[in-house]
Amino acid sequence: MATSPAADYIRYQLLLPTLLFCSGLAVGSILAVQRNASIPVYAARTGINFTLMGGTFVLLRQAGLASLQLATGTNEPTRTERVGMSGLSGALTGLSFNLFTRGTRGLTGAILLYGSMAATGQLGLHAASDARAAYIAGRNAPTAPAPAAVKQKEGDKSVWQKLKESSPMRRMSDDEYEALIAGRIEELDGQLGLVEEEIQFALEEIRRRQEM
Repeated sequence: MATSPAADYIRYQLLLPTLLFCSGLAVGSILAVQRNASIPVYAARTGINFTLMGGTFVLLRQAGLASLQLATGTNEPTRTERVGMSGLSGALTGLSFNLFTRGTRGLTGAILLYGSMAATGQLGLHAASDARAAYIAGRNAPTAPAPAAVKQKEGDKSVWQKLKESSPMRRMSDDEYEALIAGRIEELDGQLGLVEEEIQFALEEIRRRQEM
């Protein structure tokens, strides 16, 4: 069953406060056990604080990014702008929360603490996004054979194959082989001719001695 865009928007807007409140309940329950306090009361207070602080941070950040986009005329803020706006929103959230709960006491520490936590969290999100993109790109990229596999494949060759590949000798073509045989035949014909001449000279020498 399809839902209307308005219902999807309302569901999305309610998702973040619900998650913040549930996280606050869990953290508050753990702290109540450690401090030996009333679990329902402490968990409810922590859940409300989480919701107010998280909602304030998100509203400040979204408003700041929207104002920045209108001022610069860009559709998408850069990473530096996101980190800076997250840090500023965290500092303002810490300021407002500290004024509401503790007054002016520890104001500077709250601003620095919440601002640095928000900026560090944004940097962590960017690092996780880069790691995920690199992982997906690595899975889709064609894999080259590992050097170890190439060495193993070369190691599987026999000694005779390695000698054949490293030898400067190569296989002769048919034309080269015929030319080589023809050259050898001519060389043998020349040597046979010399042998015949020597035999003829020896026979003549024998006849000459017999006639004497």
